[in-house]
Amino acid sequence: MEEEYEDVAEDTLSQFTDTLDAAIEKITKELKKIRSDFSRAIAEQKKAIEAVKAENVQLKEKCHALETRISGLEKSREEHSALHNKHERFSRRNNIRIVGFLTGSQENCLQIAKDVIAKVGIPDCHLERAHRDGRKINGRDSHILVKLTFFQDKVFVMKNARQALTNEGYYIVEDLTKIDLAEKRRHSRQVSELFQQGVRLRYSGGLWRHGLGGDLNFVFNLDLDKKGGNRRTNFKAREKCLDLMGAYDLVDVWRDKNRCVKNFTWSSNIIPGIHCRLD
Repeated sequence: MEEEYEDVAEDTLSQFTDTLDAAIEKITKELKKIRSDFSRAIAEQKKAIEAVKAENVQLKEKCHALETRISGLEKSREEHSALHNKHERFSRRNNIRIVGFLTGSQENCLQIAKDVIAKVGIPDCHLERAHRDGRKINGRDSHILVKLTFFQDKVFVMKNARQALTNEGYYIVEDLTKIDLAEKRRHSRQVSELFQQGVRLRYSGGLWRHGLGGDLNFVFNLDLDKKGGNRRTNFKAREKCLDLMGAYDLVDVWRDKNRCVKNFTWSSNIIPGIHCRLD
């Protein structure tokens, strides 16, 4: 009886061992398969990541190229805008605007302009044309745009209009480009504060300038010296002239460093020379 029990126990243990070995073998195979699948998935992900990295590098290069191109286009646009504004400014060089003059029926803008300019001090001024410009805004009459024949007449009008038209219900302003008008308005508060302190500025050529003094200008053109020399002779001579002017306080402040000064002196590389504004 005891021997039979031992045999049964042995068989049971053997079966259990076989079952356990089979289960372990199955689990091992499944783990190997999982590991193999996981390794394959990781390899595929690495490959995909490398592809994304390569694509990202290409996109960065394209973005950099686009940024460079956009920067160049923006610079070109600014240069063209500045050049266009300069040309438009020149086309308006002889223009003035009469602001606040009431609109009348069958009015003659050319005669109105002549009468207004006569009050300023130029009787029978030569005008090319005069007409209303724009539309009424908030009940205010549109400006009368006037083009004078002679620039010096325009300069005279702008200098004397404020005092001559003090008691009138209208006034005269310069005909500015859209860009220049925006720039003028941008600093209007600071200009008003300076005016309260006794500093008078005037807006000309896209810049606020000191309003004191006259408009005498001269150009020191070093090309007028025909003594010869190498290609850089004129530029070297210009530097010596600037040093001399600086030693005798003839140069006040470089225009590109301080634009709100009474005296301006700057140099030109197109024609090697020195341009000075004397007030």
